[in-house]
Amino acid sequence: MSPVAGSRIAFYALTITGALLASGCGGGGGGGGASGGSGGSGKVPVGFPANPPPSDPAADAYVTREFVDTGGLYQINAQYAYAEGATGDGVTVALVDTGVDLDHPDLFPNLHPATTDIIDPGTGGQDVFGHGTAVAGIIGSVKNDIGGHGVAFESQILSVRAEVCDPNSSGCSDYLLYDDDIARSIDYAIDMAPRSST
Repeated sequence: MSPVAGSRIAFYALTITGALLASGCGGGGGGGGASGGSGGSGKVPVGFPANPPPSDPAADAYVTREFVDTGGLYQINAQYAYAEGATGDGVTVALVDTGVDLDHPDLFPNLHPATTDIIDPGTGGQDVFGHGTAVAGIIGSVKNDIGGHGVAFESQILSVRAEVCDPNSSGCSDYLLYDDDIARSIDYAIDMAPRSST
């Protein structure tokens, strides 16, 4: 088995797309705001695209305080996808990571019933490191007018906890993901949430 160190690898996740996660995580690099123009600093407020698309009333209805507070949703123009019905409804996203906070009010309504811990299935997949919970929130925390919401706020999250404590860390302060456990997690997710043939 080949280990992958948890603190050195951002995460292993089967998610919507890498670009969406990069936007949601504040990653993706680049960009420094609007250019040119006289008067003003030329900077664009965080969370707002430099050159927004034309206004669309159906899309604008999704631009709530919660949408803005999420950060990243403007950069990917998520409101236009939402207006077309792409909210995650009917979609299961498998997340292979450190588990999730099973009692988190923004996550538990969207957790798939087959959420588990691939290493110790009896534990249910409770996150002790916090990374999986953060990634799950970016993917699919509920839209409830509190804080922010996930990119696919109506999706189901099938969380598969797959990390083990790094024996070289002090008091299990770091974790490892082994290739075999990741592969078993992916197989499990496929078995628990097969894709529709329609």
